[in-house]
Amino acid sequence: MECCAVLIDSQPTWVDAGDNNADTSVHVAAARGNLAALAILLDSGAQATQANKQGITPTHAASSDACLAKITEAGGDIYAVDNMGRCPLFTMAATGRTDAAMLLCSRDDDLTTVSMPDQRGDTPLHAAASNGQREMVVALLQAGADFSVLNAAGLTAERIAAMNGHRHVVRVLARAREVLAGTRPTSDAIFTKEATPTP
Repeated sequence: MECCAVLIDSQPTWVDAGDNNADTSVHVAAARGNLAALAILLDSGAQATQANKQGITPTHAASSDACLAKITEAGGDIYAVDNMGRCPLFTMAATGRTDAAMLLCSRDDDLTTVSMPDQRGDTPLHAAASNGQREMVVALLQAGADFSVLNAAGLTAERIAAMNGHRHVVRVLARAREVLAGTRPTSDAIFTKEATPTP
């Protein structure tokens, strides 16, 4: 970390310099979970909101809750959308970064991002279901995600999970649907934060 501090002292303009994709050092430190480097960069005045060519900000890239906390404390925007209209929670849901996603939800006072659609109408729940991220699906349901939302193709998260062969996710979403229909008790453990999902 000393070399990072020395470089910043000797070349302060490098702190926000991007590569060919406009990824900055903050993007890289956030994505790799290097909290020490991230702290040095942000404490030295690096931008926490700078987007790359795809519109991805460091908040989108944060690989851990600790990195996300540091970025948001430095002004990172949890509502920022990339060029596909995807918010940070969407990217976290797609890649299974559950701890970071739940911290983000706790900072989203009105839970705007929990069911925020991208340009295709996919929500974070669609993204998690599409990629078989079962733990994330449960966490999003617990945070209040609406599993009945249809994307632009008319598909629910449950249907997308089925199309991609993620039966473990389909079972979770089917349970949520059954609770809504009244065929399963509303006390189902899937909706409690203490729940330990069963296969």
